[in-house]
Amino acid sequence: MPAPVLSVLIPAYNYAAGVERILARRRQTSGRVEYIVHDDSTDDGVAMAVAAHRAPAVLYRRNAGPGHAVANWNGLLERAQGEFIVLVHHDEFPARAGLFEDLADELDRAPSPQADIYLLGLRRLRRNWPMTDKLIPDTLRFWLLRHCPAYLMRRNFVGPSATFVLRRALCPRFDESLRWLVDVDFYLNSLSRSGAVKGLGQFGMVSETDRRQSITQSLGADIADLRQRELAVIAARQASRLAARGRSLPALVERALWLCARLAGALCLGGRHGG
Repeated sequence: MPAPVLSVLIPAYNYAAGVERILARRRQTSGRVEYIVHDDSTDDGVAMAVAAHRAPAVLYRRNAGPGHAVANWNGLLERAQGEFIVLVHHDEFPARAGLFEDLADELDRAPSPQADIYLLGLRRLRRNWPMTDKLIPDTLRFWLLRHCPAYLMRRNFVGPSATFVLRRALCPRFDESLRWLVDVDFYLNSLSRSGAVKGLGQFGMVSETDRRQSITQSLGADIADLRQRELAVIAARQASRLAARGRSLPALVERALWLCARLAGALCLGGRHGG
């Protein structure tokens, strides 16, 4: 059997409903998309959810117990067999059924040479709110990733890793020493290894922002200092490649433009599952 086109990597921790929601939207294919779940949970909820979707293309591993989350992500990368990979946290999910299978078809049909990185659409879902919105308009996210990747050092306009599809052969490891900017570091390292970047807004992912906020709360007042320390580490690594082109915008101007982009995103209302 040929290797899958896409590996959907799912790190899980005590959120069976989130894993169930991802797997319920898969469509039966001939091994073109593999789903790999690595479970750090303290209960059997995720294991039961995966068992309900038992299939050759759905792989599961129960870890010894709650461990280092980023190490779990790296374990998933090591196990992946797809030509492309995407890391989907348990609080993220495809906006429609069969999305990953359709994405695999799109990747297979892509003209040669293919892009190395594909950025998917992103919608945000809040608790007790019937509509989704966007971080910023997707067209702006795509443009920034192609033309201004260094801006990730200021704002994470990519968003969650579930929107970042990368050729596995070029995939770096996540830095397990980082806590707050580990995803930004991963994106920048991936870009340094990659060629063409393409946006695929028709393939939308949804992210539950309220669950993400719990991570913020766990770090509390340490976030500002932690961000500055980690930013210094990442900047030192990326200094030669992401040197500023010309003069950067004054801070007040940049902040005003970013707030306008955020407002534009907030006005992009859609259905609860990203319609």
